Amino acid sequence: MKKYFVIILILICIPNTIFWLAKNDPDKKNEFNSVYSFKIAKIRVTPTKKLIFYDKDNNEIYTYNHYISDTYGVSVGDSIYKGAKSKFLNIYKKSSEGTYELYYASPAQEQFE
Repeated sequence: MKKYFVIILILICIPNTIFWLAKNDPDKKNEFNSVYSFKIAKIRVTPTKKLIFYDKDNNEIYTYNHYISDTYGVSVGDSIYKGAKSKFLNIYKKSSEGTYELYYASPAQEQFE
């Protein structure tokens, strides 16, 4: 009986611990609180087809809460904006008039408050 209790306790505790760690990932929280506003200078594609962006100073911006793949049509010269605690990362493309227009709004995969 005691053996089964321990097994059940482990089966409950381990998944809950893994879920808690994934939910409280500091990288995701930092990104959620961050502000992004830059023109894309370089793009790198990961093996899973996710995009990693670079600004003009060659700073890498990896989005943990937003999945943007190489099929979304994002290119060098596009502009990215995300406000602090914003649910969306917005991508803007330059129009023929020279103004930036909203092209895609990527919803956050997780919300933190």
